[in-house]
Amino acid sequence: AHMQARLMRAKLAEQSGEFEVAVGDLSYLMEQQPNDVETRMLRGLLQHRRGLSAEAVADFTAVLETQPENADAHFRRALAYNQMSKTDLAIVDLKTCLELNPKLADAYYVQGNISAAADKTQEAKESYQKAVETNPSYAAAWYNLGNLLFNESSLDEAVAAWTKAIEFQPNLFRAYNNRAAALVKLERSKEAI
Repeated sequence: AHMQARLMRAKLAEQSGEFEVAVGDLSYLMEQQPNDVETRMLRGLLQHRRGLSAEAVADFTAVLETQPENADAHFRRALAYNQMSKTDLAIVDLKTCLELNPKLADAYYVQGNISAAADKTQEAKESYQKAVETNPSYAAAWYNLGNLLFNESSLDEAVAAWTKAIEFQPNLFRAYNNRAAALVKLERSKEAI
């Protein structure tokens, strides 16, 4: 009962933004039960949110030592690696994550962002397309896909992608602006208004 109460307190502290209290409770719990995956995953998430990526990587790696098939741990570790600018390691974890769980749209999205940042446009486009195939309402992936399509002068496709982004996230004002710019280039200014 004491351990469950401590875990509950850690979760409540995390929800209220008291990360140090939450991490302290989770660290205590891990001393008591070093192989508890839920506690280690939660501490890794908190470490990542606090910008302590190396500590998060250590927690997710410990989870993967006991559960190498844990797609979420691979994904979370990839995010931490990416935050540390270790994109090669992030990509390895994302690929493993997607082999284990090919329905995780967020992993395709992050993979697309990493590829786009490295000017690997075709890989980025394929990743964003997989993200929206997996989750058709993924506005951020539609938006980024639209940007790539616009940059390669596929204006009609870019307009369609930004329209989807707007459909699923009506307050994504950048998508309205980008779509309007593409419509002007397509000489369809009246639609841009």
